[in-house]
Amino acid sequence: MLGLMWQCVGILFGLRSHNNMSRVSIVGAHSLQLLAVSGCTVNLVIFLLDMMDEDNASASNIVTNWIGTSFLMSVIGASIGDSFVGHLRTSVVYHILFVMVSYNNI
Repeated sequence: MLGLMWQCVGILFGLRSHNNMSRVSIVGAHSLQLLAVSGCTVNLVIFLLDMMDEDNASASNIVTNWIGTSFLMSVIGASIGDSFVGHLRTSVVYHILFVMVSYNNI
């Protein structure tokens, strides 16, 4: 995570010819995304410890598997979209899949 923050600092204070407002918006969006992922991770650990009565080792293993799967699925979806299907069709399929899974769990 520290490496990603250094990338943000490099984008913000780099000597590139981009507009300063775009640098600030990129760093802000990336920081908010990191904050959201960290918040979901902490909430998942607390849920597993308190509600599911998991021990620390199994809760951390489950959270590590969840993070790895979520990051791996974005890479797989991007490579499928870039190579085979196209950006629009991939977005539509994954959004439909997301809505079906989200409403199935309610």
